[in-house]
Amino acid sequence: MVQVNETERKEIIDRLRTVQGHLSGIEKMVAEGRECEDIMHQLLAIRAAVDKMTVKVAEHYVLSCHLNAVDQGKNPEENFRKAIQLIMKLNK
Repeated sequence: MVQVNETERKEIIDRLRTVQGHLSGIEKMVAEGRECEDIMHQLLAIRAAVDKMTVKVAEHYVLSCHLNAVDQGKNPEENFRKAIQLIMKLNK
């Protein structure tokens, strides 16, 4: 991700590591034969972490990447439509 300050980059990487930790935990839980309810709680935690990361990356995309494209002389309406379409896909 270009034009991301180090604080944002660290936050995104931390969220990715959280997701990786939850995934490893789920793998261990399945191997141990843990209860489905426990596994579902971990899956919910993964979803929440991914959702938070998605919002952060989408915000960066719209504020930095999109505005940068406009500054470079690209069609603002076309770029705005592209950004909206991508964000709408995230909500499906």
